[in-house]
Amino acid sequence: MKRASLVIVAALLCLTFPAGARAEDGGSNIPGTDWVGPSVTSTAGGPFVDRVWRLVLTEGRVAMIRLAGDSGAELGLYLFDQYAQSILLDDPLKSSAKEGGTQSIVASLPAGTYYVNVNGRNTDRARGFTLSISLFADLTPAELFPRVASGIARVSGSSVEILPQAYDALSGVAAVRYRLQGGVWGDWTTSTERVWVTLPQAEGPYIVELQAKNGVDLVSDTAQVSVVVDRTPPTAAPVDAATFVTSARPQIAYRFSEPMLVASIRSSLVVSDFTGARIDGSFSYVAANQTAVFTPTLPLELGKSYAVDLVGATDLAGNRAASPGGWTFTYLLSTSVKGSLSATSILAGGPLALRGTSSGVPTGSRVSIEWQPSGSSTWVAAGMALVRAGAFYSSLTPESSGAYRATYVGDATRAPSTSKTLKVSVRPALQLSGAGGYVRVRRSGTSVALRGYADPQGLPLVFARYRCNASFTSCVRAGGETVFAGSDGRATSTWVATKGYWGFRLKTAATAAFEPASTSLLKFRVP
Repeated sequence: MKRASLVIVAALLCLTFPAGARAEDGGSNIPGTDWVGPSVTSTAGGPFVDRVWRLVLTEGRVAMIRLAGDSGAELGLYLFDQYAQSILLDDPLKSSAKEGGTQSIVASLPAGTYYVNVNGRNTDRARGFTLSISLFADLTPAELFPRVASGIARVSGSSVEILPQAYDALSGVAAVRYRLQGGVWGDWTTSTERVWVTLPQAEGPYIVELQAKNGVDLVSDTAQVSVVVDRTPPTAAPVDAATFVTSARPQIAYRFSEPMLVASIRSSLVVSDFTGARIDGSFSYVAANQTAVFTPTLPLELGKSYAVDLVGATDLAGNRAASPGGWTFTYLLSTSVKGSLSATSILAGGPLALRGTSSGVPTGSRVSIEWQPSGSSTWVAAGMALVRAGAFYSSLTPESSGAYRATYVGDATRAPSTSKTLKVSVRPALQLSGAGGYVRVRRSGTSVALRGYADPQGLPLVFARYRCNASFTSCVRAGGETVFAGSDGRATSTWVATKGYWGFRLKTAATAAFEPASTSLLKFRVP
């Protein structure tokens, strides 16, 4: 519901405040009584449209604001910051204005001054209410688990997409920022799901550092993502330059564009740890597909990173191959995540559960739930799930048809892993007034109003008309009208009754976002 509908001048005359009201220091024109809480009782409505309290926070807090009105009260609850000049003209930070007198707001508030406004919508007389404010300290900063969006740390472009994967259960994640290691921090951005990092022109490895800020301005520890810039077109390419391996003795392979001198490859292919110590191993060459394979003699060290390079290999004629550039990997334990959905087809707004199992993922780790709308190739974050004894669970409400997947980002000794794609179809929720009930009787020539409702709004709807037999066991399509629901989801159509047995259904066609849907039959007999 909207605020009490008074013209501005009249509203200003009716704006009243509890005793002790005073103007805000920072230039705000909003008066308000200092909040001493934790609750207060007062009245609003009739000649007293608004009551305002001034809340000063010296430290950030999570605020739970609750309003309980007396029987018959119609009240609105509004929260403004110190920059608001008027409760009538400025937009609130948050508001709750449902029908009735019971309202609530939960907000993460950095240190500063705020105004809590109770708006009375009863015009006949004032109604009583109780306003209470509970403040909770958020002492824990956000957690950050960044990763390269593509899953591959080697890039050739001028920028790289990073998924911060920031999480704060209490006050939420408000912003993130990044820099290249040793550089200057960029501005905070509220686009917390992904950031594009501009990379230097020079090739080589870089460390991208990220921080997250929660709703009460606590800043997380710095997290890092390693990327390697390599823009040189290779004539020799690694078969799999993954950033991690799950075998203690992995096969490190290069594929060449033409037959090569085997002895030159053996001397050119070098695997070493980050101290520069060379790793011993065996070497083989498969002429059929021009691939060289190196296998370490001894198992690699768990969690340790290694470098691979190929410089100086020559073809059979002695031509030196351009180096494809080095790459790095880390030996990690294998992990896996699997998931299933509670349903593969649901109504819009309906609940959906994702249940999963994991292998190699420690209890207490978080699995990222990602969402991809139908028709899109982009995955976006949809939540987090906590792993307990190899299982995890997430409650979901998809807005359209699409797919989910679960991703474990890994840690210092465990590899990341992603579940298979889990598809779900979403059908619009349709209602046609009177459908599925008794047979209605109308006179020929009578105008009949058909009323329907659709969720979500904005879809093209069809009031489909059918000619039926007397028992309504057989009906044949006989026209209809296409309409669009209003902003409230409601749609109407008018039919002039003619002699016969008639039926109507409210229907939607299939779209990229939704499956087709139809109501049961609304039946008429016109003698």
